[in-house]
Amino acid sequence: MNTIERSYPPRDGLRLWRLRQVTAFKCSRCGEGKLSRLIASDKSEAHLYCNGCYGELVSEQNLVRWPIEVRDEGFGVVDGATSDRRE
Repeated sequence: MNTIERSYPPRDGLRLWRLRQVTAFKCSRCGEGKLSRLIASDKSEAHLYCNGCYGELVSEQNLVRWPIEVRDEGFGVVDGATSDRRE
């Protein structure tokens, strides 16, 4: 039986797991068969993702949630660009 060696904090509704042994699974996003110790899942754990697709999904979420704040000579935000980033 394969056990979880490490569980990483959830990011954007996904969680990454490191297993003790290499495990075969099919990635729900790219559809490829994988052999890995790193497996990501959604909250329901109904969908499994390879490490590459996990990284892409998290990156896509960050692009949507963290738009670049554009400033015009320090006079304020232009073009309605905003950021949820807390500084």
